[in-house]
Order: sequence, then C-alpha cells, then structure tokens
Amino acid sequence: MRRVVLFFALMLMLTACSGFPLPGAPAQPAPTNPPPQIAPTATPQVVRTLPPLITPTQPQSPEAATPESSPAPSAPAPSPTPAFVLQAGSPAYLPAFTHPEAGCAWVGIAGQVFNSAGLPQDNIVVVVKGLFNGKAVDALALSGLAKAYGAGGYEIQVGTASATTSEALTIQLLNDKFEPLSPVYPVQTFDDCQKNLILMNFQSTENQFWLYLPAILNETSEAP
Repeated sequence: MRRVVLFFALMLMLTACSGFPLPGAPAQPAPTNPPPQIAPTATPQVVRTLPPLITPTQPQSPEAATPESSPAPSAPAPSPTPAFVLQAGSPAYLPAFTHPEAGCAWVGIAGQVFNSAGLPQDNIVVVVKGLFNGKAVDALALSGLAKAYGAGGYEIQVGTASATTSEALTIQLLNDKFEPLSPVYPVQTFDDCQKNLILMNFQSTENQFWLYLPAILNETSEAP
C-alpha cells in the first residue's frame, strides 16, 4: 500500500514540474492555432446560350401572292359644250357661182356664222386644215369679211381643181385667242365641178331652232 501511495506522489510531482519551465531552459513557443481551412469555392461554369432557331419559310410563288387592289379609274370629265356647232343642212354642195370667172378652177368652203340671238356673228376665226389634191392646206378666214355670202360670211379656197376626198380636210371655229369654239368637223369633197363650192353654216349652241341659208343662195332660189 505504501508503494502505491509513493507512486502516485511521484507522478504528481512529475506533472507539476512539467507545467513550470526550469531556470535557464529555453522558452517553449506558445502553440499557435492552425490557420482556418478555407473551403474551396466552385469554379463558375460559363453557360453558352444557343441562338434561337429560325424556322425556314417557303417562298411565296407569284401565283399565290395576293394581288394588291388598284384604284378604279375615275370617269373622264365631261367635255365642255362647244359654243358653236354645224347647222342642220350643212354642208351643201353648189357650183362656185361666187367666182364665175374661175369656172371649175376654184374649189372652196364658205358659209355664215350665227350667234345665240340668231344674228350673223362677225370676227369668228374659221380654220381649214388637211390635204387636198396632194397639197397641204392650213388656211384661216374671219367671219364677216366675205359679204358675198351675207353678213357673218366667210370663205376659204382649198384648191384649183375638183377632187374626191373623204375626211382629208377639217374645219373648226376659234375665238380671237385661237381657242376652240366648235368641234372639228371633217369635210368631204367630190370630183364634180357642180360641187366645187361647199357651204357650211355654223350657229350658236344656245339657238339651234333656226335654219339660215347664205344670202347668195336665197337670191339664187328667188331668181325667176
């Protein structure tokens, strides 16, 4: 028993001596705590986003294309009413009795112009154009100057020999600014000396109920 007590006493002494440093002995460094362990972080993964898929479309054939509606054409504006028209009974074909000395060597167009009151109208331009016997015709006359056909009369010579033509010549009335006053009328001629004078009277569209004959024609019909 005594040995056991001595053993424990010895152990206590050794334990006490180990807690205090001996004089002259080097100091033992204080134990340091180990550095904290840093948990490794996960490396970020680069996620690649694929572009959206484009669904191919079938090209539309020209036949399947929807036609664009085009605007309906507008109706043409009505033509203005002419101021003068050819008088009923015109043209009239006669021998060239206003030029008896020429005989059959004179071919022309003549007549009168009447206004809305039914009176002869002076200073209306009369133009005749076209071809006659192979020659170009572009002649002007002024109503009121050819007194042989009465007041408001005009006269235009187109040739020196009769010939048959169909719409080769035209006649029209103009104002002093050369603006149209009547439609363009075709003129027919004949290879007949008895039809060398072509009488064509014009009247206002506001007065179409009177029939006027050239004064020369009236005098001829009244002669005994």
